[in-house]
Amino acid sequence: MLTMLIADDEPVIINGLKMLIDWSQLGIEICCTCENGSDALSEILARKPDLALLDISMPGMIGIEILKALYAVQSKTKVIFISGFQDFSYAHDALSYGAVEYLLKPVKKDELLRAVQKCLPVSVDYEEPDGPSTGNGLQEAFSRAAALSPSRYLLVVVQPLGLTGRNQMEMQLIKFSFFGQLDTLCQQEKRGFAFQKGQNYFLLLTDMTEQQADDWLHEVQKKLSQRSGCSVGFVYSPATTEMNLVPTYTRPCRDVCQRYFYFEGWLPDTVLAMDRSPFAERQATPAQLHALQEEIASTFMEQDRDACSAAVDRYLDAVACAADGRADTAMYHLLVCRRMIQDRLEKTGVRCAGGSNELMDAAREAPDYRAVTRLFRQALDELYEKMASQVRKNEHKDIRRVMDYISEHYRENLTLDVLAKHIHMNSFYFSSYFKKQVGQNFKDYLNRVRMEHAMELLLSTDKRSYEIADEVGFRDYRYFNEVFSRYYGKTPAAYRKEFLAGKGEAHENE
Repeated sequence: MLTMLIADDEPVIINGLKMLIDWSQLGIEICCTCENGSDALSEILARKPDLALLDISMPGMIGIEILKALYAVQSKTKVIFISGFQDFSYAHDALSYGAVEYLLKPVKKDELLRAVQKCLPVSVDYEEPDGPSTGNGLQEAFSRAAALSPSRYLLVVVQPLGLTGRNQMEMQLIKFSFFGQLDTLCQQEKRGFAFQKGQNYFLLLTDMTEQQADDWLHEVQKKLSQRSGCSVGFVYSPATTEMNLVPTYTRPCRDVCQRYFYFEGWLPDTVLAMDRSPFAERQATPAQLHALQEEIASTFMEQDRDACSAAVDRYLDAVACAADGRADTAMYHLLVCRRMIQDRLEKTGVRCAGGSNELMDAAREAPDYRAVTRLFRQALDELYEKMASQVRKNEHKDIRRVMDYISEHYRENLTLDVLAKHIHMNSFYFSSYFKKQVGQNFKDYLNRVRMEHAMELLLSTDKRSYEIADEVGFRDYRYFNEVFSRYYGKTPAAYRKEFLAGKGEAHENE
């Protein structure tokens, strides 16, 4: 029998590759598996396998480096690369150093089979093996169970979790891996059998109550997670003593699986009973949802992003519970919330028509509720940016109005309250708003405007200093002198005297 090593940095992919083909039918024994390149090279040099199935990108040492090292020692191990890197240079280097084949992910089963056939000393006819994964899985599982004469049956649908974003080949390999491990566990622990029906994977558990099944499935989750680093969910049917009832549970179990695992990240548990809602004890009432919508809208309009984000988190949790596995219901609640915010923005003059249809269309294409929540947050961010843009425009207009007002009324007794009322703003907020927009506080800006006018009067008229002080808005002459000295380094009288002296010298020099 030929030997083969498999190396990939994801254990679940290794398990899937082991299950993808009946290697024994090809006369191949898998002698070793590795999860990094350095170990793969060491094992190949030590074991001298006939074949090596390698991922080209692994920690420790990449596939090309392994191939070069094998080439240098004239190793007879035949190498097949599997990679997600669609780069000709990788393929060119792989083939130039003696790789048998370079397969791009997602790899098809027949492509892998053809590549392996090239490594065999003689051609081997390969036939799909019969077993628990064939289309007649339920009937075969019953046939196997009949020999045990069980007292009751319980059907379980299997759902690998967290596969969103992986390519089809990886997902298929992961499912193969889970399926093979589950079938082994069932038989080793005499719990029943695994089988496939269409695109779904099932377990037929025997001689177990629903509570026993629930406990055992939780144990299985832990074992699979420890072995592969991936997670799996289960939906189990009621236990029955009637074998003919089991097929009737196939569709309900599958429907519950599709319905609730859409909300995977929000489920209180991932071992579910077919006839019980996992959200039964966490239902959110319409009144609670409305209160959260109001909180989101209020904090949104107040531009308190942290408070708004926290309210959104609570709302998304509440929506998941209220929807009770119905994706369209969850979508409805999110659209209602977005519409409420849009309505309030439009009442303030912010133009933001449309958007709901786009959100709805994108949400319908989303693979799960987590993806929908990202779309919802993105929609709120877009509305926030429209509001912020309008606020910036309004602020520019408001500060211009404030400066124009100061320019026209600097002689009067101007206060923060007077200016805040002029632009319909809270006086407490106006102080920080003014400093943020202008770069200095209101009192310093007003004094600067008054000093500029005072200087003009001082140098172009013969008015006395106290008259100038009164004319530019200072009711306290001593304070006027103090401010003038701070700005120009001299009292008004001294400044005028020095100016006139300099002007006289200029005339004499002419």
